[in-house]
Amino acid sequence: MFLRPLVLLGVLWLAACAATTPGSGAAPSGAVHQVRRVTVADGVELEVLDHGGHGPALVFLAGMGNTGHVFDELAPRFTTHRHVWALTRRGVGASSWPEQGYDTATLGLDVVHALDALGIEKAALVGHSIAGTELTWVGIHFPQRIERLIYLDAAYARAELKDLPSPSPPTP
Repeated sequence: MFLRPLVLLGVLWLAACAATTPGSGAAPSGAVHQVRRVTVADGVELEVLDHGGHGPALVFLAGMGNTGHVFDELAPRFTTHRHVWALTRRGVGASSWPEQGYDTATLGLDVVHALDALGIEKAALVGHSIAGTELTWVGIHFPQRIERLIYLDAAYARAELKDLPSPSPPTP
């Protein structure tokens, strides 16, 4: 119940940002970005797509099996008000494929280490599908690094989070 209004607010926020882009609002065909690799652990590099832009960091995290390129049409819509990045998690696409390190904590730390490598102090993270797991983990363990978390049809592994303390109820 509580998550539905938050998801709706996130989608509305993204739509509002996209609507403020000059011109027709359509994403450019053949999106242009710089491709970088950042080291997040010993022997592990992530592919990072820098879509450019001005303002606070907006970092997209792809769903399972997708690369950061899945956001090539969407990401440029936010560059007027945000510096936009898209990450490809380990074991996918051009990122490293180590034999281990696919648990929630390691994937979440990969996001934090990527932010460090990019010089990003605080970011709005946008996650699709299974990236909800990473969003939730980073939000719980590194709240000071997060401006906001935006879940796009995102899921998270509730079994891994069951031992966390429940948040205090909101003050009426």
